[in-house]
Amino acid sequence: MPTISPLSLFEATNFNILCGILGASVLLYTLVQTFVRQRLFLNEALISLLLGLALGPYGANLLRPLSFAGDATKIDAITLSLSRLVLGVHLLLAGLHLSKNYLRKEWKPLSILLGPGMVLQWGVVSALIYWIVPGVAFILTPLIAACLLPTDPLLLHTLLSSTFGEKHTRARLSKLLIAESGLSIGLAYPLLFIPLYIIKFTLTPSGVTAGLSSWLLGPVTHGLLLSCIYGAIVGWGTREVFLAARRRNLVDYSSLQIISISLAVFIVGTCGLLGGDDVLACFIAGGFLCVDQVELFAPVERKENGIMGVVRMVVFLWAGMVAPWGEFVGAEGMGLMGLGVTVLVLKRLPGVMGLRKWVLPFEEAKEATVLGLVAPIGVSSIAYLIVMTDFLREMAASKELSGESRQLVEQAIRVGGMVVWGVVVVTVIGYGITIPLIMFAETLMPTVMEDLREQVSAGVQKAAGFFGIQLPRDERMVGERGVLMPGSFQAGDEEQGQRSLYGYGAIENWLRGRRQEN
Repeated sequence: MPTISPLSLFEATNFNILCGILGASVLLYTLVQTFVRQRLFLNEALISLLLGLALGPYGANLLRPLSFAGDATKIDAITLSLSRLVLGVHLLLAGLHLSKNYLRKEWKPLSILLGPGMVLQWGVVSALIYWIVPGVAFILTPLIAACLLPTDPLLLHTLLSSTFGEKHTRARLSKLLIAESGLSIGLAYPLLFIPLYIIKFTLTPSGVTAGLSSWLLGPVTHGLLLSCIYGAIVGWGTREVFLAARRRNLVDYSSLQIISISLAVFIVGTCGLLGGDDVLACFIAGGFLCVDQVELFAPVERKENGIMGVVRMVVFLWAGMVAPWGEFVGAEGMGLMGLGVTVLVLKRLPGVMGLRKWVLPFEEAKEATVLGLVAPIGVSSIAYLIVMTDFLREMAASKELSGESRQLVEQAIRVGGMVVWGVVVVTVIGYGITIPLIMFAETLMPTVMEDLREQVSAGVQKAAGFFGIQLPRDERMVGERGVLMPGSFQAGDEEQGQRSLYGYGAIENWLRGRRQEN
């Protein structure tokens, strides 16, 4: 009979290491998250991504994804499944928290952003990839660009819920960004398969007609229309059942968050079986769960569920573990960094600024600029990259492809993975670092300018004393620290009630007096 050694029960396994590190990371972050988010202005996406890098294969090698999955294909499957689940739950809650009939009321700006606006984004990103990435085939640029089209709702939430987002984005702009992120994930799906089917049916004997019919029946019908219909039916049905149970005192409003998360998990499982886009269906279901019943959610606290914060940390920690960090060094790494920055700045900004005066509900250029710049690329783009890679791998395994066609498919897999992962990493790090710098600048700038004015004032006094010039007092400026400053009150002048400065205003008064004497 086999015997079990008592010491073997205490041997460390990958599961033990993963649970220990993950639990410790979440616990430590939770204990200091108020300080990190409100004082350092950092978000959990950046922290989790860098932590995954530090603990993963390119760092301390404590977390080894290959040992969990077995091979790279299974790693992609785990990443895709985790992304779909988290995006589905998050978007259902996002749709739930939009106001009554929001999608119907704001159909005009949303249709422009997701219609001609998304087409313009597709063209701009394709041109940037073709211009910056060396040696990439022209036919591959719209394919890779389609993976970068959706606005990532997870990163968007970290931006809008931060101190920076609360300060610089109004409620109407925030809701428009949330709705656009939920719908863009679904609408980018048919756009992704346009270049995929073009590549497939031009490299194989099937022909363009077969590709068009496959695109209409697959991504358009099942991926888009079926998902919207299924999400609307499930969301409306759940709302009706919830209201009926509430009238009979079988459930209370505190159960709404649990019902929403359970519904999202249900839709991810069942809509995937039907061949639809489960993430889009979750967002539509969230909107119908809330529609026509504003009072339904009045007693419900609409703050973020703490569970979702933990889930986002897990997703970006996993992304930091599986990202191809080795490809981001050297000349290629600098090129990817430049591509990521240009995509973030130019992806949506030109289209928004060009269309805002006709259709977008913003009169101020500042709001339109925020709408154009806040278009983060994250987990949703990684999910589309894996969908693209699986499709191309099936093509590469086909015997119908010639040698040149197979090389083109392999280039699409290699370059697409490098570009999408590079832009995602630049997005997370870029937003994670830029926002703290902006917030620190806004916080420290008044102090810096005050010190600068004090130094200039002191320099003017010394120069006047050197030349024997007696500068008169000016009634506009006095310093808070004993140095005379603009708009401040000097302690020694309290009884006389005078404001004064030996500085710019004093020089103007002295010159005015000299001119009068002459």
